[in-house]
Amino acid sequence: MPPDATFHRGLLIFTAVLAFCVVAIGAWVRLNAAGLGCPDWPACYGHLSAGGAAGDAARIDALYPSQPVIPAKAALEMLHRYLAGTLGLVVAASAFFVWWRGRRTMAAILVLLVVFQALLGMWTVTRRLAPLAVTGHLLGGMSLLALLWWLALDAGAAASRWPRHRLFPWAAAGLALLFAQIALGAWTSSHHAGLACLGFPACDGSWLPDLSFGPVAIQWSHRLGALTLLIVLGGLALMSKGASRAALAVGLLLLLQIALGAANVLSGLTPEISVAHTAGAALLLLALVTLVHRLNGASP
Repeated sequence: MPPDATFHRGLLIFTAVLAFCVVAIGAWVRLNAAGLGCPDWPACYGHLSAGGAAGDAARIDALYPSQPVIPAKAALEMLHRYLAGTLGLVVAASAFFVWWRGRRTMAAILVLLVVFQALLGMWTVTRRLAPLAVTGHLLGGMSLLALLWWLALDAGAAASRWPRHRLFPWAAAGLALLFAQIALGAWTSSHHAGLACLGFPACDGSWLPDLSFGPVAIQWSHRLGALTLLIVLGGLALMSKGASRAALAVGLLLLLQIALGAANVLSGLTPEISVAHTAGAALLLLALVTLVHRLNGASP
């Protein structure tokens, strides 16, 4: 590749890695109940840093008697905001190079997506972790990650292309199902339904739980989604293993995700396992995007 193309691809890969880190740290913030560590936005109790808020704790506690400053949670929330802000700047730089290389629609989508993500981040705080805002914020982060990775793959692909593989529609449908499952996972977490069903794979020892109780229905839907993904993506990985090494990655990460999901319930939602489950979903998404890209006809 020419030097400018190499730089362009390197920038996109770096941006995708940073987006992955922001998604993982966002999960760590949520699972440590630090999402409202700073109840205002974009400042933290009116300060630019968690340290500034901690130094002004006496005045802040009088203003927010129901939500005093907890320095550790405020610091975690502000770390996520600073990283997200850095990501926004790097995405803007990446979008410029995408536009410069002639893909103006993709550049516009990148910019709009990162702006919408910032708004969702604000709404997540100002709406006090409303489930719809939390779910939308995670989906937006995953969408941004997937688009950046797709563009990075495109930047490294040869000019010539193979014919689109017959399994491409299957892979594209699997990608849509994966996004739906990520949404279900976020909906489960934002409704505190992660432990609505104890035990795994049965729900409180039952294979037909009472779905009239909302959290149980949410948790059971997420489990049925996992089973559907196992069938669809598992079959895809087996059928396309000769087309790309990404198929092997999809299969292995799919099994890892199911294992982490089970461990999540059996451990009582240990934060470390829950974050690993979110990070695993992001890695599975990257592997599936790679496979879809390859089946779409990209040259190896």
